[in-house]
Amino acid sequence: MSRSLRPIVRWLFVVAGVGALIWFFATYW
Repeated sequence: MSRSLRPIVRWLFVVAGVGALIWFFATYW
């Protein structure tokens, strides 16, 4: 279960990081 869930969690973290960066830049600009 954890083995198949790992990629999803990793992808979620990547998406969250990119989304946070976009939101930060959008708010900063």
